[in-house]
Amino acid sequence: MDPIPALSEMYLAMQTIVSRKVDPLESAVVSVCFMNAGTLGTYNVLPGEAVMGGTVRTFLPEVRDLVENTIKRMAEGIALAHGLKAEVTYERLISSVNNDERLTKEGVRIAQDLLGKDKIYPDFKPFMSSEDFSVYQEKVPGTICRIGISDENHTVPLHNPKFDFNDEVLALASTLFVKIAQERLNALSKE
Repeated sequence: MDPIPALSEMYLAMQTIVSRKVDPLESAVVSVCFMNAGTLGTYNVLPGEAVMGGTVRTFLPEVRDLVENTIKRMAEGIALAHGLKAEVTYERLISSVNNDERLTKEGVRIAQDLLGKDKIYPDFKPFMSSEDFSVYQEKVPGTICRIGISDENHTVPLHNPKFDFNDEVLALASTLFVKIAQERLNALSKE
């Protein structure tokens, strides 16, 4: 049996999960990031197996459950239709970041006091990055903030081999975080 047509079909089927299975008012990303079958240079041997992998990002745990179950059903069904067997390993590495509303408002106020309202963008829309800060938030309420580091000399985004961190922002960022910590500790001492 040739697993490559089944792998190709599975890839195409996964492209419909977000558009056809997830509520359009919710967010999800399903990305196939690698596919492998056979050995390079082996032109007349069908591969014994085919492998694919990638990432899933959602905001809600129930959407994550839906995507996981859909991937498993699709893989098993497509493999069965081709006379093959599918094995799905779905690892839940980290959950989504969910900022504490009160702490976020406090952080925005402190940043605006320090830098001015025109330098702070509090209405940042949620986005599907992968961030392990959520592991901390599972234990303690928290909020994450992003500090802009780009200027005319630093234009390459993070997770790029040419990324160059802008060291000039360290003093400002440190000052902001110290002020947030001071105010938070002061508020906790009054509770």
